[in-house]
Amino acid sequence: ADDEVDSAYANMLAKLSKLDATDTDHLTLMFEYADWQWARGRFNESLETLEHAERIAKNNRLPSGQAIAADKRGVYHQHLDQRKLAIRCHKRAAKIARRSDLNNLLEILLNNLGEAHRHLEQWEDANRAFLEAEELAGKHDFDRSQPGPRRSGSGRLRFGRVNF
Repeated sequence: ADDEVDSAYANMLAKLSKLDATDTDHLTLMFEYADWQWARGRFNESLETLEHAERIAKNNRLPSGQAIAADKRGVYHQHLDQRKLAIRCHKRAAKIARRSDLNNLLEILLNNLGEAHRHLEQWEDANRAFLEAEELAGKHDFDRSQPGPRRSGSGRLRFGRVNF
């Protein structure tokens, strides 16, 4: 069954290219596939899919997609108890969001960075990230004019069709 899903994923990406689908459609599919791989215990493959998604986003100048891909990798590294790798991914994601003025997204990324620092008992770094996230939350209250994730009715964040 896994081989069938892998094949379907490859076919879908090829069809999206032929249909002149948006780069966001490609990223959404890649995020969903990475989540599926992760759920199946295919952790390394999931991380590779997210690396590929990050490159696509970078090449197509989609900073929100690039930051989300990097951050999702950080979250996955946290689940694998690879906290130092997680911190690197979260920092890169936050840097991309800052550079692109994606404050809605930056708040989330900083919270994830703070969690990674907290798990390593790096209290000052964790506190700094959490305080900056809190400050951003008070400033923008999820400005709908900014690209990036949105809160759905359930309170979960969404990028395209992918919960984040």
